[in-house]
Amino acid sequence: MENKYEELREFLKSSEWVNRDEFKTPKDKNIKKPLPVKKYDETNLISLPNHENLSLSNDSIKDLVKNRKSRRKYNNESLTLKELSFLLWATQGVRDDHIRLRTVPSGGAVHPFETYLYLNRVEGIKPGLYRYIPGEHALVFIKIVQRFKKRNYKSSK
Repeated sequence: MENKYEELREFLKSSEWVNRDEFKTPKDKNIKKPLPVKKYDETNLISLPNHENLSLSNDSIKDLVKNRKSRRKYNNESLTLKELSFLLWATQGVRDDHIRLRTVPSGGAVHPFETYLYLNRVEGIKPGLYRYIPGEHALVFIKIVQRFKKRNYKSSK
């Protein structure tokens, strides 16, 4: 058994199983990077508040993770525009005014941004389908969507 582990270990350490000279990346092939953002109607931009102006609780990340709970019953409170602004920046935002430097890993900073949102209860925003434009930190309204049907989820208990 020990011999088998050693054999597999050598395989994983070996560079022979991948012939790197034959592998060409899109960059090696001079394929241009995709546009970071699809075209959008600039006249319909809804600017979001600066995420840096949102005050967060002083809880540590450890406490936040430890005390996190899933909820199946929701209240009727709306998100504030500042809260939505922070969530979008934290999950799909850009850093340092450079569209390719993101707040989340992006595989070499070459894949395009695509974030669509169905917003139903955000203060100051009419319900509908929106697209987030990270470089502008703004939303673009796409269309009104009739309320999604409620699904009856059965408890696993």
